[in-house]
Amino acid sequence: MATYNHYYEEQKKKHTQGLNTALSDVDKSTTAQKKAVTDNYNYQINETKKSYEDDYRENAIQKLINERAVAENMSNMGLNNSGLNRTQMTATQLSYGNNKAKLDRQRQAQVDALAQALASTLSEIDLSAASQKTTIRQNYENMWSQNATALANADTEAEAVKYKAEQERLAKQYEAEQERLAKQYEIDKQNSYVIRTDNGLLSNVYSGTLKDNGVDVYKTTKDGESYFVYVDNNSGKQTTLKAGVSPHTGTVNKDLFDKDGNYDESKAFSANGYQPNNYKGTKLIEARLKSTGETAKYTLYGVSQTIWKANGKFYLWDKRQNKYIELTSAQAASLS
Repeated sequence: MATYNHYYEEQKKKHTQGLNTALSDVDKSTTAQKKAVTDNYNYQINETKKSYEDDYRENAIQKLINERAVAENMSNMGLNNSGLNRTQMTATQLSYGNNKAKLDRQRQAQVDALAQALASTLSEIDLSAASQKTTIRQNYENMWSQNATALANADTEAEAVKYKAEQERLAKQYEAEQERLAKQYEIDKQNSYVIRTDNGLLSNVYSGTLKDNGVDVYKTTKDGESYFVYVDNNSGKQTTLKAGVSPHTGTVNKDLFDKDGNYDESKAFSANGYQPNNYKGTKLIEARLKSTGETAKYTLYGVSQTIWKANGKFYLWDKRQNKYIELTSAQAASLS
């Protein structure tokens, strides 16, 4: 987000040409005013000087008249070369000089007054121009400042709106994520149950024994037939199946049938009623370890299970497939 100073400098750069033009206009106007005033006062000064030319001529003429009058009088009196004649001529010259000096002073006084008025007027024009320039600069600086403030405020407001929108988006995202997690939790919770629906088959994803997973199993009889009831204490669901039916596949292993094709309870381990105690009619016996003679065990799906032997081969019960799987030669090498 740009700062006030950034926008101020941007506005200054943008409008500097306008400022310079306005200042230049003041200079042009000032120059024109000063020329007009100077021309006007110079004209007045020249006219003032001209106005005294008649007075100077009149003074000069009066000097000549006075000189002639003195000369004529002196001649009539026969005193052309007398001291009186020279005195009279000196007086005439002095009168002329005094009048001329008076005219010079009067004329110079008026010229000086006009020159002073001109200087004063030019000074006022310069002061006015300086004031105008100061006002123009202040107006431009105020404009730059106002525009910069407006732009910076707009950025701040936009950022606030953006921030608010982002916070709202994050809040919604958080809520959606929490909702998703809650749903996923419920799904995971449901998926973690061994029995997810009443009379549904048992899940094959659990590890360990049914008891480890909160499932109780008990046998019951109805109408002379045996049933196994599976109760999931976590989900609150339960499943009831006829003896011999695998709770994992819903099928009956063929080694549980008698020759007539009916379920024979004696062919199953009593603990669950669906795992055959024989393999294709041959009774299963516990396999032993050659090294110790102990019952051979194998952990499958988190449960330690007995390895069984029939017809010289070794088998392991896979509840998920509801059948025995034969061990390889390598797996059976240590068994007897």
